[in-house]
Amino acid sequence: MKNYLLLLAFIVLSLTTFFAQDKIQWSAVREQNSNKRTIPNAQVIFSDALPASSDQNGKLRLAFTGKKPGDLVFITSVAKEGFELVNGKELQVLKISNMDQLGIDIILAKAGTVDAAKKEYYAVSDKALLAGFNKQKQALQTQIQKAQISQQEYLDKLEDLQDQYDRQRKSLDALAEKFARVNFDDVSKVYKEALELFKAGKIDEAIQKLEAADFLSRSEKRIQERTRIEHAIGDISTQKAENEQGIKEDIKATLHQARIYVIKGNPLDAVPYYDQLILLDNKDLGILQECADFYQTNNLIEKALSVYPLIISHPNASEQQKIKAEQDLKIVLSKNK
Repeated sequence: MKNYLLLLAFIVLSLTTFFAQDKIQWSAVREQNSNKRTIPNAQVIFSDALPASSDQNGKLRLAFTGKKPGDLVFITSVAKEGFELVNGKELQVLKISNMDQLGIDIILAKAGTVDAAKKEYYAVSDKALLAGFNKQKQALQTQIQKAQISQQEYLDKLEDLQDQYDRQRKSLDALAEKFARVNFDDVSKVYKEALELFKAGKIDEAIQKLEAADFLSRSEKRIQERTRIEHAIGDISTQKAENEQGIKEDIKATLHQARIYVIKGNPLDAVPYYDQLILLDNKDLGILQECADFYQTNNLIEKALSVYPLIISHPNASEQQKIKAEQDLKIVLSKNK
């Protein structure tokens, strides 16, 4: 009996040790827009993980206690003197991977870099939005001068145009922030060139560059490939990983192309890109929120109504996000009456 109890205790202890063992995930700390230059001695803390520092090669070894693949992990802080965190939003919701890689690097920039870039993007965006507004206003004036519309139609359309401009201008600060946090090291060559043109104020050229790449058609093919892989027989893990990585790249390009159209004052041109984003990933909370805001701002009622419930029921949405989505949904419903 005594031997049996000792054996049982040993088994329980072994199982406890096994399930409580650390799950190792590797990442890296890199500097934004530096051709992937790594940063040593950056201190990173995740909940349920031992504090870690990047080594001399920028590598980061994270040891999560009692975690298994698929479990959520949450970053607590990142500290490196003279630097600021760039991709904090992307790091908010992470899961332990099946492999030994966390799947995302920590991107830092020298302190003040993001704010300076944001001001540049805001200035370019504000100028472009105003130019688009004035162009559309001039077109309305031409229509009434040629008696193509009535005076009342002119006043109604001008009011709608002014309202749209005011709403879009309110969103410029958030859009400039998003552009400023893009890491050119992690985007395609075409996308990088387009963003550089945009930052230089050459917005028409940036749009032409992106349109020539035809991200909509490319992402549509990836969606079809995703469906094919889901029904494939055999080991398709490599194909799936490559396709999903491609989808991530297409999401970045599609998202920013849509934003450029909005800044240019051409929201209707942005609609198919926001629609495509929902098809590419209807589980990413950030994408859902931006699409919903865009649809509401531009009075695309039916589209907004389809997205807000996804935010409200999203497992990673905070209580504050759910409350805001419910309030916005009520506003949209009132417009739909």
